[in-house]
Amino acid sequence: MRQNTFKSVISGKMVTVGATPVYVGGEHSVPAPRVSLVRTGDEVTAIEIRCGCGQVIVLDCIYEPSAESVA
Repeated sequence: MRQNTFKSVISGKMVTVGATPVYVGGEHSVPAPRVSLVRTGDEVTAIEIRCGCGQVIVLDCIYEPSAESVA
């Protein structure tokens, strides 16, 4: 049986599970998430979170009418 020659493979005995994410460097590592604001004029209408793996989460911002705009 051929041994794996990849230096980026971590033995299962060396892995522990924790609550805090850890980024492992190297040429094949996933980049940090990016957060961007979607605006309509001066108002933020959504927050877009794009993970380094490609997953995208969009949080829509919905504002309650203020007392000034109702009057």
